Amino acid sequence: MKQLIKSFLNAIGIGAYIFPKTPLSDLKDIEYLSTKVNNKPLEVAVRTNGSDKFVFNQIFVIEEYKSVVEFMLQFKKETT
Repeated sequence: MKQLIKSFLNAIGIGAYIFPKTPLSDLKDIEYLSTKVNNKPLEVAVRTNGSDKFVFNQIFVIEEYKSVVEFMLQFKKETT
């Protein structure tokens, strides 16, 4: 399931923000925002000098992509 979500986030261009390839120690001005996914705590590293906080808000607060994820999960259920 984690790989499915990660692949989806990479496909829409936001996976790098949640699963950064650059070590966090190499980045400046990092802030950690907390949320829950499937009732499990998640800390997301966001850059404070860009649009990362707005993207976090779109994904985790407004849940702008929730309907897309639910749509994708229908196909997973059908193939299992």
